[in-house]
Amino acid sequence: MIEPALRDPLFGFVMPLTVGGSSLGAFPSDSVARDVMGHMPYDMQRVVEGPPVLVRSEVLLDFGPLEAEGDDLSRALASLFIRANRRGYSARLCNAVFFPVADETCGGVARAVPALERASDYYKALDGQTTQPETRLEALLTQRFLPKERRDVLFDIRNLAPGYNGTAQHILSLLPHFVGLAEQYAIWPCFWVLPQSAAFHNLAALYPEFLVHELPGDRLFDACVRLSQPWSFSELRDQAYRSSVNIYAVLDTIAWDCHYVRMPHLDGVWRSLAEFADGLLYISDFSRKRFNSRFPASKHAENVVAYCSMNPPEYLAGSQQVLLPAAEGEQAPYILVCGNSYYHKGLNETVHALSAGFPSVRIKVIGELKSQFHNVEQVPSGNQSAETMAALYRNCVCLVFPSFYEGFGLPIFEALAFARPVVARHSELIDELCEKIDPVKGIFPFSNDSELLRTVKRCLTRAIAPDAISGKPGQPYTWKDSAEDILRLVDRSLANVNLDRCRQRLEFFYRVDQFDIERAGWTNAEQNKVVFEVEQEE
Repeated sequence: MIEPALRDPLFGFVMPLTVGGSSLGAFPSDSVARDVMGHMPYDMQRVVEGPPVLVRSEVLLDFGPLEAEGDDLSRALASLFIRANRRGYSARLCNAVFFPVADETCGGVARAVPALERASDYYKALDGQTTQPETRLEALLTQRFLPKERRDVLFDIRNLAPGYNGTAQHILSLLPHFVGLAEQYAIWPCFWVLPQSAAFHNLAALYPEFLVHELPGDRLFDACVRLSQPWSFSELRDQAYRSSVNIYAVLDTIAWDCHYVRMPHLDGVWRSLAEFADGLLYISDFSRKRFNSRFPASKHAENVVAYCSMNPPEYLAGSQQVLLPAAEGEQAPYILVCGNSYYHKGLNETVHALSAGFPSVRIKVIGELKSQFHNVEQVPSGNQSAETMAALYRNCVCLVFPSFYEGFGLPIFEALAFARPVVARHSELIDELCEKIDPVKGIFPFSNDSELLRTVKRCLTRAIAPDAISGKPGQPYTWKDSAEDILRLVDRSLANVNLDRCRQRLEFFYRVDQFDIERAGWTNAEQNKVVFEVEQEE
């Protein structure tokens, strides 16, 4: 303990780690303390909150004697510390020395923050201590190394919308498998979700033990997994402060590539994501390549492709496991086109070509169009039930998927589930999916309007028959497979003892928070005001 004091004459107090008992900052056991301190600096700044503490003789000489009320040694030491600190002395915690205590024998060891009068600077120092990256790292590692039967894993699903979209389908399809696999992977899953989204999707009834809407600041986890890409620094910081293992899913890079949708701060968020993530999940190798090429730092994290299900029968609604006849009153045939109002979906130009090419054929469009067509019926996206969507796919002659840019393409498998041919705009992603679902030959790529119209005509004339599309991939990849790939990444990340990224992201967000504090002082100068408080001898 004497080494820090010898290194700097203004280190007036040096404290050991306390192990056992219920004292402030005490570790639950010697083994946990050793595991944690193997990753901590030899010593670090700390505020004196009570014994045990080594005090420089000159500090006692200049600012003593200890002024204790009764046997309150903690209060006396804290008072001595703040008097000395006002003259330049500070305190260090020596992480190399363990001091064992027990509740029944700890005597005067601090059990609560000492109560000092005329010492707002003392409490300011305590508040600042809790936010330092070293203090946060110590807390995260204590959580990680505590012996437990199951690891606490937070799944951040706050990006789940109170409605239906591809992100929602991805998240909702994984949740039951995380619960079902929890015992096998020795985890306790916690789903962090917005109340309105939980209500819309009836999650409280499905997962009553695993839902949380708000988390207290001191709630920590062994690992955190966000099931979609982050859109803000605060979402990155939420994970950094709650776990030593941070994993994120990157569904696609559309929001970065297309400037009409890119938020001004997104580039900084994703640069930080690439630099600080322990693991990155992708729903296709196509998405992995896009993110790696745009953010090369991401290659240093473990990159895992956890596909969406590529097993078409899993997309059948409920227990509907057979091809059903058209609904009563349904006029066949019709072409189904799937997209939305975003330019990269290619919806408007494709519907224009189809309407002109097949003026007597009905076309149903899932999504919003900017123009009206005589033979086109629009079906608003986002609020349709699973049964309604299933009927649309079941009764169409084919699905046209005109998107220029996707991360996966869930509608493709919705259509294949009902043995409906899919006419999809050609891309590297489409080639990847065709390879993965072999020998199913249900995807027919097109590169221009002529190819589109030719292929759709073949569907209308039954030259492409549903019977040729039915069946399963040779090795179908399921939602359970996807969940297992994610949980295996969590396992490997927890086994990795390299905590450099954890330290770096804690340091980064500490500095960001410090800038926020400084910026608050631009409008509230009171926070920077020097406070002279009356000391006893005065």
